[in-house]
Amino acid sequence: RRYQPDPVANEALLEIANYYFNDGKLDKAGEYYRRVPAELLSPEQRGELNFRLGYSAFVNKQFNEAKRYFQFSKSTQGEFYYPTNYYLGIIYFFEGRYDQAVGQFKIAEKSKTYDDYIPYYLTQIFFAQRRYDELIAYTAPLLGDRRARLKNRKEMTQLLGQAYFEKNDFARARPLLEEYARNNRKMQEEELYQLGFTQYKLDDFTNAGKTFRE
Repeated sequence: RRYQPDPVANEALLEIANYYFNDGKLDKAGEYYRRVPAELLSPEQRGELNFRLGYSAFVNKQFNEAKRYFQFSKSTQGEFYYPTNYYLGIIYFFEGRYDQAVGQFKIAEKSKTYDDYIPYYLTQIFFAQRRYDELIAYTAPLLGDRRARLKNRKEMTQLLGQAYFEKNDFARARPLLEEYARNNRKMQEEELYQLGFTQYKLDDFTNAGKTFRE
């Protein structure tokens, strides 16, 4: 307080803010981050500042504010480049702005921190946009590589099966939909219907009947 504005005072503010941030006290951290004169920081320091303010807002579900901070630093290279684009992509995803989400995820996917999370989001986006050919071209090789680290592999398997189903490729849809059914105790009526219809179209009337009865 005594030495503001001064580079040493700015460093002190950042240290205090980072202390609270690392301690999980995000509201208190934000209070100090907002007191830092961002225009006096280096581009990398501004990227860190905006990411941490954006992340604090994101955790508190203040998504418009989080998006504003993330947009300030989404192009700033450095330690917070990939995290900024990842969380901005998530916000766009839940807003239904899928093209923007894909753009941010494609950047974040280059980081090993996020590369096993992003394929599920991209698979969902391709399915929501009915881009079945792109979904198949993107997701099938990933699922075929058992060494690939993937979060939500089970759900991706189902979405790939549903994409084949929508294209009337029942032979490829069946093993995927059946694998999902084996690993999922409670299925929705629509999911059971798709599986039963697939079995029916492949003349497996016994299993189709069991599935339809469910």
